[in-house]
This record gives sequence, C-alpha cells and structure tokens, in this order.
Amino acid sequence: MTLGQDETANDPQIIYIAGAGRSGSTILDRALGAAEGVASFNEMHVILTPEYLDRQICSCGVDRDDCPFWRDVLGALADRYDLEAMTQLSHRFDTSAMMLALLTGWMSRVTRRDLDLYACFVADLYREIAKRAKVGTIIDSSKIPTRALLLKRYAGLRVHAIHLVRDPRAVAASWLRKKKDPGLEGQAMQRYPLNRTLLVWAFRQVASEALRIRMPYMRVRYEDFAKSPRGIVEHIVKEAGQQGSPNTGFVNEFEVDLPTIHSLSGNPDRFETGVTAIRIDDKWKASKPSIGVWRLLLWPLTVRYGY
Repeated sequence: MTLGQDETANDPQIIYIAGAGRSGSTILDRALGAAEGVASFNEMHVILTPEYLDRQICSCGVDRDDCPFWRDVLGALADRYDLEAMTQLSHRFDTSAMMLALLTGWMSRVTRRDLDLYACFVADLYREIAKRAKVGTIIDSSKIPTRALLLKRYAGLRVHAIHLVRDPRAVAASWLRKKKDPGLEGQAMQRYPLNRTLLVWAFRQVASEALRIRMPYMRVRYEDFAKSPRGIVEHIVKEAGQQGSPNTGFVNEFEVDLPTIHSLSGNPDRFETGVTAIRIDDKWKASKPSIGVWRLLLWPLTVRYGY
C-alpha cells in the first residue's frame, strides 16, 4: 500500500517509523535522513523523557545541554511552555496504554484538555526543529504507534506512517544480546526476556496496522529493506511527497553517505557518519532462539508478514 498524499503543506511533514524495537528502525531512519531536504532525529519521544534528561548525549558528540542545536530549539520553546510540565505530559501520553483513547478519541474532558496542550507543544517542537534544521521533512523513529496518532490527529501535522516489521525471532535475539550505548556514557542498554519481547512485538504489529485508519500508511519488511536499501528509501521518499528525484545520499545500491545528526536516543548506530554499507543482520540465526508456544500464538502475524 502506498502512502498517498496529504493536502496540508504548511508544516513540516513527518515520516514516522512504527513497530517493535530492534527491527532495524535506526538504520532505516538514518538512510531516510540522508535524503535532500530531510533530517533524521531517531526516537524523538525521549527528548523530554525524565530518565534521559541528565545523561543525554547528542549524536553530534556533546551533551544535550551543550549542543547548540538543542539549546536553541528548547530555549525557544522554554519561552512559551513550562518544559517540566511538558515532560510530565510526555510520560503520560507517549505510551502504548493510550492507544485506544488516541485512536478513538474516547477520553474525559480533563484528559482531552491536557492532551490538547501537549499536542500544541509537540507541534511547535517539530516546527522549531524543522526550522533550525532547515528541512521540510523530519524522520521520527519513536516506533510507539500512539505517538504517530498524537502527531497526526491531535498535533495536526502531516504524518506518513512506515510500519517496519522484522522476524520476531531476530527481534527477540537482539533484545537478549549485550549492547553498550555511547550516548549513555557506555552503559549497557536494556535487555528484555523473550516472553516480554514477543508480547510487545505482537502488540506493536497490531497497533501499527491500526494507523492506516488515521493516516497514510506503508508496511516495510526489514529484510526487504536490507536487500534493496536504496530502492526502498527512494520509494518511501517519493511516496511521502518529495518532488522530482531528490538526492537520497546513496552512493550505490547498498552504501549511503550518513551526515552528522542531532539525535538524543536510539541504537548506537545513530553516531555513525560517512559512507556506510547497509547489510542484513542475521547473526541471530546462529543462536536459533526457540520461541516455543509463541510460534503458534504469533502464527497469524508471521504468516501475514511472510516469516
């Protein structure tokens, strides 16, 4: 299914990557962000997340508070909003628990009032980011489907949803693997047990599919992207409304020239710059994670996605 066109053209458009964590969203985000007129910011829902505030390192290499880009963006917003209050609203609304409410609009008047305030802030945040980055398109790979709904339905931004899918066995194996995050001073990244990972994987697929009800939507398999990264990126950029054939930053089918970006969270690959080869990550096959009864429970989804 193609993304289609959105008639509103004043605000920056958002290409939003939805799905489960460890599905290849960071490299897809970075590859898309290398295109002309586009900027990558990875997991934007954590910009004001409390647990990250004291230890965020921008992918440009400096602390968030010392980064001129974020200092200018957040400084401009601090004149109009109480950022501490917005942090609390972020923790409240940027969560999967709000999926049904945001999809249907069923909520109390008090909740809707708070949501409208937060949505207004988020819209101004993305406008400020686009202005400072001098781009018309922002890549947000927060993955949580609820944020896509917030951006589109409540913040009133132009959002194109990319539902990124990866083999659940690969996702489970990745969450079990030890990784360090240079953005958190080399601390170990969170690891999750298999049962939790597969439950979240299933929920994220169903919730991401629901986005097609409210916005332009496209499903992309990680495995297909890794086999033809340039072709997939060009297709997404074209369907999102870019005019003509923009420079996507690819030097050949599998290598893309990644620029320095201002990302505060995501896979350690967010720090990569220069010409980078995109290859499928199939290390998980060596460990052959056993998903047991989950194989039967996930069967409708795995068949749907070709696994």
